[in-house]
Amino acid sequence: MSDSQRWIALEQIIALNGGMLVGKTRLQKTIYLLQNKGLNLGYDFEYHHYGPYSDGVSEDIKWAEFLGQLKSTNALGFHDVPYTIFETKLAVPDLVNGWDAGSLRSILIVLERHSAVVLELAATFLFLKLHGYASDAEEELKVRKPSKAVPARLEKALELLRDLDLAA
Repeated sequence: MSDSQRWIALEQIIALNGGMLVGKTRLQKTIYLLQNKGLNLGYDFEYHHYGPYSDGVSEDIKWAEFLGQLKSTNALGFHDVPYTIFETKLAVPDLVNGWDAGSLRSILIVLERHSAVVLELAATFLFLKLHGYASDAEEELKVRKPSKAVPARLEKALELLRDLDLAA
């Protein structure tokens, strides 16, 4: 997949999400989970503090902004914690990388029902499971994210993975 195809696919995903996606963490984890569902975007992810992270996603967002296809706005949230709003006016596509837009929209609706922290936990659990912690991903997640991996959130994260058919 070419670089331009990747950032166009990112824009299309945001368009399918109502033209807006709020938060860098949500963006990264959405792309990670979509790739694990089989949407071939070609991003490489590494483990960082907030779980799976791709420099490529960040770079492609910058390109889409530079070309005027995407707008990001920084804002302050609860306790003055900064967050970013990604917006596009791109028309809702019929297909994204060969995937039916309706199928992708259904996944995005499921993801929107969960907080960014739950997405972070779900994506991190899956990443750990796929990268050396197959039998003890949950315990490793609790070690790496003790303040976030509280029982209620962890259960929601695992439920999300089951809903996406990503739990094994």
